[in-house]
Amino acid sequence: MSKLKDFVRNQLSNRGWFLRKLAGLPGGISLEHDLLSTAGIRTPDLVFDVGAHHGETAERFARAFPAARILSLEPTADNFRVLSARAHAWPNVTCYKLGLSDRTCKTDILLQSDSQTHSLELRRPNTSGSGISRETIDISTLDDFVAIHRFAQIDLLKIDVEGHELAVLRGAAKLFERQQINVVLLEATLDPDDSVHTQLAAAIAWLQPHGFKLTAIYDQVIWRQPTKLSYFNALFVGPTGFAPLP
Repeated sequence: MSKLKDFVRNQLSNRGWFLRKLAGLPGGISLEHDLLSTAGIRTPDLVFDVGAHHGETAERFARAFPAARILSLEPTADNFRVLSARAHAWPNVTCYKLGLSDRTCKTDILLQSDSQTHSLELRRPNTSGSGISRETIDISTLDDFVAIHRFAQIDLLKIDVEGHELAVLRGAAKLFERQQINVVLLEATLDPDDSVHTQLAAAIAWLQPHGFKLTAIYDQVIWRQPTKLSYFNALFVGPTGFAPLP
């Protein structure tokens, strides 16, 4: 049996796959496994996918949490067109052409050559042409959006908005005060020279007074030349993010 296991593991490794037993898997490897298996963390019923892009996270969550309702928010037209077309295959995903921030209004966003890096943070576009491409988008606070749709509780709030994460959190201040958000997953960095991603210390400083604790780090991106940890997804669990003891 051990020879068979070694053979299967080697065959998968040669094809770029890594096989590991889920039992005893440390935190920070698989978000889905941690949420479904770690004692005390609730299985999500309502998930917000803020900065959905083309639905990469929506697809992942739709498969992992088939009973959950997933709301994917993406403000730019081209990205939303791809997202909404792909979402037809995921019955538990609803798409909204909307960005989240600390205010509710229409605003311009600078479009980057990489569609994953559009951001409401002011920065020069990384386009090669001389022109600057802008798009007018609708933005809202999470407080306003939840009040309109009358959601009682957000089980998992995922935020990937290229450095605009703190504005999204500020726009949810009332929800945090009322403890209506259980778990937050956001993109962050520890690199002091990184002006594109949210600093982890700033995210901790904002979330900690609301009872949220840094729980795990996922999806670490390592740059080369020089070799360094660039950015990652940080999981924070709040005081209502734990299931009651039996």
